[in-house]
Amino acid sequence: MRTHVTQRCIEMVIGRLVTDEEFRETFAKDPHQALVDLLERGMHLTVTEIAALVATDSALWEMVAEQVDEAERNRRWRQLADIYLAQQLSCYPPDYFKPEPTPEKMLETVERFEEDLTDTARVHRPMHAVIEVGEAIEVPAGRDRGSEGDLMMAQVRQRLETMLEGLRARRPQRTAT
Repeated sequence: MRTHVTQRCIEMVIGRLVTDEEFRETFAKDPHQALVDLLERGMHLTVTEIAALVATDSALWEMVAEQVDEAERNRRWRQLADIYLAQQLSCYPPDYFKPEPTPEKMLETVERFEEDLTDTARVHRPMHAVIEVGEAIEVPAGRDRGSEGDLMMAQVRQRLETMLEGLRARRPQRTAT
């Protein structure tokens, strides 16, 4: 799977180098920064792939770009946009909202999705956070960590679940619209 992802990403970078004059100029001036910008936007490239792109003579991209007419350039841009959207959508697993999403998780997902579609980050908050520290759990020095039914972990799980239930009970109820 990783091979297919990076191959698509390499194809997308090469496509941009061939069809996007501004990106090609940015890449020619500072290839590392141009690739860092892509990585920060979700592009997946290995160190070897980055090194290969940086080592490629930038005259190659100019030469290939000159051979692509306007109609073909537009077609490739549409394909790149479709590929980018498909790649971004693959980051949203189908079961992400199961069993019951919190309003914060839904809002964060909407913000992220909006950013993926528009390339603009917009914050729809204010939000608040609750930090709650439970009672200390005494851990015996000679505890058997390899035992199948680790009583210590069962106690931690039980206390965390109790704390989460308490937080859920204090959360303001959603009103139906």
